Amino acid sequence: MGYMNRLVTLVFTLITIINYGQQSDTLDYSENLVLNYSFENHGTLPCERVNIGNYSMFTIDHWAWASYASVDVFSTKVDENCFSYTDNFQKIFQFNTMGSILPRTGDVILGFYGVGLNKGHEYHEYLITKLKHPLLPKYEYYVEFWVCRSAGSHFASNNIGACFTRKPVFYKNTKSIYAKPEVNYQDVIVSRNKWTKISGYFIPNDTLCYMLIGNFFSDEKSQIISMYNKKPYRGPDADSYYLLDDVFVLPAGEKADYSKNIIKKSEFETAEVNEAVILKNVFFNHDKSEILPKSYPELNKLVNFLSYNPSVTLEISGHTDNTGTEKYNISLSLSRAQSVATYLIEKGIMDTRITYKGYGNSKPIAENNTEKGRMKNRRVEFSIIKK
Repeated sequence: MGYMNRLVTLVFTLITIINYGQQSDTLDYSENLVLNYSFENHGTLPCERVNIGNYSMFTIDHWAWASYASVDVFSTKVDENCFSYTDNFQKIFQFNTMGSILPRTGDVILGFYGVGLNKGHEYHEYLITKLKHPLLPKYEYYVEFWVCRSAGSHFASNNIGACFTRKPVFYKNTKSIYAKPEVNYQDVIVSRNKWTKISGYFIPNDTLCYMLIGNFFSDEKSQIISMYNKKPYRGPDADSYYLLDDVFVLPAGEKADYSKNIIKKSEFETAEVNEAVILKNVFFNHDKSEILPKSYPELNKLVNFLSYNPSVTLEISGHTDNTGTEKYNISLSLSRAQSVATYLIEKGIMDTRITYKGYGNSKPIAENNTEKGRMKNRRVEFSIIKK
């Protein structure tokens, strides 16, 4: 009887494996819900942006940090002497870089700490992206992404996974994010010269709009191996660093129906890049730059929009009518734009996503010969620089 039970179990396991493989074969990778899945769409890269005087810290379209723990960018496009240059791991010691493998596809990969310490505190790094469509309950999805241990990392760890949330996540600190990931790799990833696939299937219990990648367990609950002797290690100097490429989230079976408005969108969602959008209900006292409290509802709409779209960066611009001198108007408009930018940052929006400028009376939208026209010209706007 015991033999028969084992035989039935073996047969069932084989059928499951075969079905699982067949299910993977039927996946349509063109239906990927991850935008910019290989990180090829981006702004200026490290070292390039230093040369042109642009110090924006992260310019990968549709991706953002989930905290102040800063994920890095590596590319084959930058100069070999740049710290963000990546190439075959055999060349790693020729350059001051943690990029140590050619991208799996394209030219760009990202790098993050799986475990580590920073100023005595546990330090993990996380990426977040807004999915093309939300994941809906009762539908099955397949998740896949590829990682490789950096040759410059002398430790290896496990617990690299993906976590999905309904709302965006951003913490104004570098503390670790503890959560139950939908997909998690429990084995220690030691390879430094080939990409390791992390994948899995799951069915959401809620509508999920965002994907985070990183280690969602404490260092204490993670396995850490020293690459010097291939033995488990616990110590203050243990930190593992991994490179990331090719992220996929795919429907695994029946496709969700998006004909209904699943998630209520912000009124700012339709704004195009470089389109000026007037903040209609932002108020200041005469000749002052302090924001009046009745402006908060309008500004909180912008905070929500930026929170739900973590890759968006924008410029806040201040404008005046033609009353007063040009120098005074530029100064006043700049101060008002700065006040709005400060409000957004204090509400948790990363300061690297916000720039501000005062244009004075140089960009009127109405005639300045009537009070009604001058009132329209006294305004604060924003324009999206990058989505």
